[in-house]
Amino acid sequence: YDEAFVSFQKAIEAGSQAVGASYNNLGVIYAIKGDLQKADDKFETAKNLGFTEAETNLAVIRKVMKTNDNNLIAQLIFKERF
Repeated sequence: YDEAFVSFQKAIEAGSQAVGASYNNLGVIYAIKGDLQKADDKFETAKNLGFTEAETNLAVIRKVMKTNDNNLIAQLIFKERF
């Protein structure tokens, strides 16, 4: 995940057209690593940038935070292609 994390960070810094998807994917990585607040922040940013799948991820991560059911993390949407 570390290499993917760096790649998404670089895409954001470079102003890639896929910035929203990159924030979303960072959120998925944070969720998998257990940092749910950072995941929520990244999904919120992705949503605000118009990445619609982030809305679903926000709902999932907030449910995880509310219920402590980490099995729900498997429902997160990861954007594989830009």
